Amino acid sequence: MIRRVRVALKHASPIYASEKSNLMPSLLGAPNNNRHRLVFLLLCFAFLYFWNRREHTYSEESRRKDEQLELVQREHASVLEKLRVIWLHKKKIESDSIVHKTELEKFNSKIKLKESEIYGYRTKNEQCKRELQSCHKTDDGAKKMEKPPKADASEVSGLKQKIEEMQKKLEEQENNSNSMAAILKVRD
Repeated sequence: MIRRVRVALKHASPIYASEKSNLMPSLLGAPNNNRHRLVFLLLCFAFLYFWNRREHTYSEESRRKDEQLELVQREHASVLEKLRVIWLHKKKIESDSIVHKTELEKFNSKIKLKESEIYGYRTKNEQCKRELQSCHKTDDGAKKMEKPPKADASEVSGLKQKIEEMQKKLEEQENNSNSMAAILKVRD
């Protein structure tokens, strides 16, 4: 089908040319208006395609980054909780060590006191031994004498009682010093 289209409008005698009608004109054979529209439409589709693709990739990246951020936040919270537990445990250990240190200092001061008591018991023990030896010497001297007078007999019996008392005290002192030494050896 051939149609005539007026090509030039300003001429006195219009020029007509035949129009070719295609349902789908090719890009090269289409008129300029249609060609420009088609190129513009293709550019718009390409722009929208790339824009949508970019938005999709950015949304995927954003979603992945959000998941990573949530994971890091959860790990951060768990690490903070572990750190808090460790800090509390450290504080407890420090307080326990301070308590043990004070108890150890008290115990050491008691040991030093016990050592001074043992030294005192030993000096008393030596003093008692000397007194006992002096009493034995006086007792031996009294035996060498002839029969002592009756007044001296009461003194001798008093001396014998004192000697027995001193021997008992000496035995007690030795027992005490031995038990103290055993206690100190056990604690060391």
